[in-house]
Amino acid sequence: MQKLRQMGLWLIMMIMVLGAVACSAADETEGGSTQDNNNPEEQQQEADSSSDDENKDEEDSEPVEAEQPDSEDSQSSGEQQQTVEGLSVEEVKAIMITFNQRLFVERDENQRVKDFQTKQELNQYIEEVATTEIASGFVNQFYEERDEGLYFLPQGMPPMFDPEKPFELEQVSESTDLYLLLQPNSTEIHGEYILNVLLEKENNQYKIKEYSIKRS
Repeated sequence: MQKLRQMGLWLIMMIMVLGAVACSAADETEGGSTQDNNNPEEQQQEADSSSDDENKDEEDSEPVEAEQPDSEDSQSSGEQQQTVEGLSVEEVKAIMITFNQRLFVERDENQRVKDFQTKQELNQYIEEVATTEIASGFVNQFYEERDEGLYFLPQGMPPMFDPEKPFELEQVSESTDLYLLLQPNSTEIHGEYILNVLLEKENNQYKIKEYSIKRS
């Protein structure tokens, strides 16, 4: 009888131990299941976050359409270009500066011209921006041919175009390629005057046709 009781106690202890082990295993299984159930939610959140970032990148990378110029602005620009067709103020200034430079060329200490030997050579040089009549008239006034070459005749300077002062440019007629330059000026020699220069298109190039002054 005593042995049976011991065996019974031993069985009861074994059952209790097995029950405890079984409960522990069940708890671990439930914990792992809960953790596994949470993972899809976290994965979904990460996926949503990644999707939002990609959408944001796509929005940032969308090409920006260039603004189209307003039709009225384009038309206004075209009209402005048309108003300066023919002969512009800058072109007139360039012609007049070139004329001044070519009329009074480089000379040595004896007033002998360095780069030209005859009036004809100098005339041809000036005729690129002025007519033959204008070029020859100024050359005959300021230069003299000698056996040694071409010499400058020192004298009072004529009224010249001043690129630093304002001037007006008028088209003589809409049907012609004639333009009139008007520049008021004042010097000790000539007093107050208005420089009048008429420019005409010749062989697709504008040249000085008339050169005069009007006393104020």
